[in-house]
Amino acid sequence: MPAPSAREFSCYGTDNWKPPQPWASMRPYLLKLLKNGLPTAAILAAIGFLFAQLAGMWYVSESGGRTSTVGADEIADTLQWRLPLTMAAWGFGLVALFEGVLALWRTAPAPAIRPAVPAVDETELLLLQLLEEAEAAEVMRQSRGSPKQTPMPGGAETFAPASSLRARR
Repeated sequence: MPAPSAREFSCYGTDNWKPPQPWASMRPYLLKLLKNGLPTAAILAAIGFLFAQLAGMWYVSESGGRTSTVGADEIADTLQWRLPLTMAAWGFGLVALFEGVLALWRTAPAPAIRPAVPAVDETELLLLQLLEEAEAAEVMRQSRGSPKQTPMPGGAETFAPASSLRARR
């Protein structure tokens, strides 16, 4: 039996089916974590390196001529990689924790609201239809050469050519 095509598995017969993306909801959190966590870890690692240098210099100067089972240089070397790495890890971990708490605290953004198509009012449609009919009647009247309806000085409306009104003024 041949394997079913992808079109047969499309969602309700549409071609808009997309496979689920399990990390889609985590993407903004991970981007924010990288944007805030990595610089924090780098800065704390640099500070840790400086602290390790200071601690190593202090330990070497304090050990003086005393002999110990572990040499002062070995302790200073261990501090040089352990302290920056520990400070960077703690800094990144705390930023991750606080970003997670912040993501849980904040509500999800509301979906974008599409502007609603204004409903067409029946009265407006009727007025537009009457306006189109009046314009069509005016065009017909002008094409036949009939006089334009103009108001007279007495208030009564009669048919008079526009040229006769210009002469009266």
